[in-house]
Amino acid sequence: MKTEQLRINSDRLMQRIHRLAEIGFTEEGACCRLALTDEDKAGRDLVVGWMRELGLQVQVDPIGNIFGLRAGLEDSAPVMTGSHIDTVRTGGRYMATMACWAVWKWCRCSMKPGLLPSARWW
Repeated sequence: MKTEQLRINSDRLMQRIHRLAEIGFTEEGACCRLALTDEDKAGRDLVVGWMRELGLQVQVDPIGNIFGLRAGLEDSAPVMTGSHIDTVRTGGRYMATMACWAVWKWCRCSMKPGLLPSARWW
């Protein structure tokens, strides 16, 4: 597969952004998923489900950090990237999640048939 054939499904991306934003949505139109609250856990559970749909090996540590591992062609040190999905009390639907979505889209695009990175990644 040629890299110019990779496309982002913007409808699916926006649906997922909006679905995550529903968790902790406030009457004022903000999104409030403070770290270690029930809303934060619900958001993390949703993201873990999406990660597993992609076929990632998912691990969650005792304080809720989520790690998704994808094998590469080589058994080398993984490439690591990350962010967070918890928000401040008055965060917007894009608050704190855009870096996660960028990684998510790279992950999904790299799962296309015929593409497998050399290194594994977290």
